Amino acid sequence: MDAQVLIQSSAFNNCPAEAVFFADSDYTGYAVVDDVDLGGSENSVPEGTLTPSSLPYNIDTLGSAAIAGTIPGTDGQKL
Repeated sequence: MDAQVLIQSSAFNNCPAEAVFFADSDYTGYAVVDDVDLGGSENSVPEGTLTPSSLPYNIDTLGSAAIAGTIPGTDGQKL
């Protein structure tokens, strides 16, 4: 199947030993982690070939260092 995922500008905290992994599939998937703070965990997925420039659109990223200070005040529903 050769499925790939591009994970960018992310930060993991208090996660299991493997923050990025695949399971329960007969096919191997691939992941590219770009500016990702794994928080001491690991990426056990084989590296893919996707790059931000290979996508047909642009993605503006915050940067992994800015995630913890930005997302808690801006994500989800405000009640």
